[in-house]
Amino acid sequence: MAQQTSLPDELVDEPAQEEQDVTWWDTLGRVAEVAQKADEYNPNSWLRDAAAEGAVAFVDSVSSYVGGQDTEAGLDVGEEQTLDAPENEQAPENTVEAPGEGDSGRWIVTDPKAFIRTGPPQMKRADGSVPEGAEVEIVESHERNGHTYSKVEGIDPDSGQHREWGWTAHSNLTDATLAERSEKYATVEGGGGNNTQLAKSREGGNAYTPSELYEQLNGLEGQAYLDAADETIRAKAFTEDQRALLAAARDFAKSPKPLSGAAQANSTIAWSKLSMDGTTVDAKLKQRMDRMQQFIAWAGLVTGPTTRASGMRSPKTAHKLSTAWMFSENNTGRSSSKLTTKENRAELARKLIDGDGRDGDQNQWVSAANVAKVKAAQGDDTTIEALIPALRADAAKVHVQNAVAAEGYETEEERSPNILNGSGVSNHLKGLAVDVFQQWIFPNLFDPMIDSIAVYFGVYRSCKDLVTPEHWHYELLGTPPGPKEGEEAVI
Repeated sequence: MAQQTSLPDELVDEPAQEEQDVTWWDTLGRVAEVAQKADEYNPNSWLRDAAAEGAVAFVDSVSSYVGGQDTEAGLDVGEEQTLDAPENEQAPENTVEAPGEGDSGRWIVTDPKAFIRTGPPQMKRADGSVPEGAEVEIVESHERNGHTYSKVEGIDPDSGQHREWGWTAHSNLTDATLAERSEKYATVEGGGGNNTQLAKSREGGNAYTPSELYEQLNGLEGQAYLDAADETIRAKAFTEDQRALLAAARDFAKSPKPLSGAAQANSTIAWSKLSMDGTTVDAKLKQRMDRMQQFIAWAGLVTGPTTRASGMRSPKTAHKLSTAWMFSENNTGRSSSKLTTKENRAELARKLIDGDGRDGDQNQWVSAANVAKVKAAQGDDTTIEALIPALRADAAKVHVQNAVAAEGYETEEERSPNILNGSGVSNHLKGLAVDVFQQWIFPNLFDPMIDSIAVYFGVYRSCKDLVTPEHWHYELLGTPPGPKEGEEAVI
């Protein structure tokens, strides 16, 4: 994981090695240098604007510099500046360039169980493994039953000696440049399922909550949105490299750059279900997601195109998913449809009896035999609770849903046997949400860097704080200033 760094060297005074007399001309030269560096650092820099204030800034800087204080601290930002940078922090410069084409020829073992195997054609597991973290070169590759195996050699991390490790599954290896890029830009560790990754993403204080982003940015347009986004992101403890990447995202969102080679191949989103029942995915949402995918491909933040992406969902499908979620044993958190309370179990029993275990779409959620058992036990919560595993087994024959899903129908009658209260329906029905599965280089798919990048493209992940968080679910957020209508990256 990338380490916290200080300000760029060119904007930080070197510590004095010994006391020296400071002349007026020394000060004049230093002030000119600071102003020039600030302008190079960011054309819109608050420091550049401060330096441009002229005589006042010059006098303040002279007195601060001669007095032994940090030169930058004496610059007068001015009352009209709207984006005051926090103390000792400057806006980052976009110094990110598109990665080179092709792999580096260097590979890192990233699987702790990179077992050594016999040679072709059997490729059976042998004794030992290639240690995690070892840098290796691929000498030969072999395909067997749809899997790729690589013969590798490299330096043994323990002995420091060159070693021919032999064969191992290629999936145990990661291109060294991708591993280094991940180390450079990632803010949190990965590992584990969605809930574990979400918990880890909150370490370090850089995580956003969906409500935080919505309250601070939604409804804003143009420069007002961009200013608020800058302020929100600047409050996080990102490193210099991470801030430079976010500056690149900010620039790309307004002025897409040409893509070529591997970046072009990785920039596509495999869209499906863009229209359904006369409703189409919001054009702005699709455009923003396409542009964001182009940027992360350009910056080398993904290993390939999206594996899948879907937009629309029919009311019938949404109802099936939501009802299946009600029955799921994973539904134990804040959902009003969880079956862990006496009141909810009684409500489910009533609806199953009234509808003979079916819904209006003729899905048989609970068998007739189990409905009869529920009817016989109605009012006896102990027995009803004991029947829940059997009811879940019946429901699993219709659909298994282990992630939260909103309803497709608005009325209680249409929703039965789902006990989910309210009348709200999934934003997928309205074309205001999409599910996009991106192949990030980040080990944690809830990394705050992903949310920060998304903000500059006017989208956010609204389902991060649920019992079953969704790193793939995006919705619109405000209206950032972007390319003119029809302006896209050159692909």
